[in-house]
Amino acid sequence: MRPKPMVSNEVLREYAARLDDWNRSYPSWMTSYWRDPDASTHVEVFSYAEYPADLGRKSNYRVAKGLLESTADEGREGTAQSAEQVVEIEGNSSAYGSATVLYVQVYELNRKDKGYTAAFREAVALAEYVRWEYPLLDEDDHSELEDEVFSENLDEALAEARGDYLFDDQDEYEAIVEHACQDLYDLKYQEPDGEVSWIRTAAIYAEHREEYFRQLGNEHLNAPLAGQLALVGVDA
Repeated sequence: MRPKPMVSNEVLREYAARLDDWNRSYPSWMTSYWRDPDASTHVEVFSYAEYPADLGRKSNYRVAKGLLESTADEGREGTAQSAEQVVEIEGNSSAYGSATVLYVQVYELNRKDKGYTAAFREAVALAEYVRWEYPLLDEDDHSELEDEVFSENLDEALAEARGDYLFDDQDEYEAIVEHACQDLYDLKYQEPDGEVSWIRTAAIYAEHREEYFRQLGNEHLNAPLAGQLALVGVDA
């Protein structure tokens, strides 16, 4: 991950002002909390939605969550301050109709005269880095997430493709997939965010299935007859 930018007091105040926005604060009506809006203590900084998929946002979310929890707990042996300062809520967000949202406590002891929490400062720095300098907090995490999602989606697509050939056994299925592995892997570069086309997967599976069984048939036809090897080299 690249170095984070320094953030000014003006930028910190900009993010802190989200406490007055019930679309971007916690507790609020967005999190089933109906009291005075002045009771909001945390602000939304990162969020992601599963649909439509955006693996960049999801990767940044989970990287930021780990970093902010570590920052909140730094130097506090035997305590878990992060459980209070870094709150994850599945629900609505200003970014999406439905999302998983990370809220960060703005002020120490929830009092303005105590200053900003270290987690809040860190959160703003991370958000500004993504906003202005580079879209990913951790390229390795993003690649890992993309591989995970692609693998899951490919398994689903292959299961669907296999359904057209009910009499193929498990060994045959695995052999066909192995035969098609390079073409199947190339699907990773044809769709964004680890998505896999079921139509393309089915076409690849059918093509390699035909080739696989053709090879088996040729091997069977070209196999030596029983006893044929015993005659080779025998004098008349």
